[in-house]
Amino acid sequence: MKLSNEKLANSINVLSKLINMELPIKLSYAFSKNITKIDRELEVYNKERQRLIEKYGEKDEEGKLKVKEDGNINILDVDNFNKDIKEILEIETDIDIHVIDLDSVNEDIKITPGELIVIDYMFK
Repeated sequence: MKLSNEKLANSINVLSKLINMELPIKLSYAFSKNITKIDRELEVYNKERQRLIEKYGEKDEEGKLKVKEDGNINILDVDNFNKDIKEILEIETDIDIHVIDLDSVNEDIKITPGELIVIDYMFK
């Protein structure tokens, strides 16, 4: 299944929430497999994202990134940074997602419609 880096990056928070719930074993296994595959793909995205932060981030006299009090980095060229990040987010990867039968998901699992939309590609 072809999925964009953006879709994968957005999925990880919802999947992390689900993996910490008490789920039927088959469902837990399916989500665990998908998280493992998605994490592997996101390693490359995260390295490239960090490279862009290094490229566009404000640096101190020693060439190290300046970290603001809120923990963020001041981006000096926001337009080009956003353009490059957008380009990386749009890249699609062919990933073997374990598709889950929606009927196997019981009503005890508390997930919002917004969260379900983020991971809808996992269900049939």
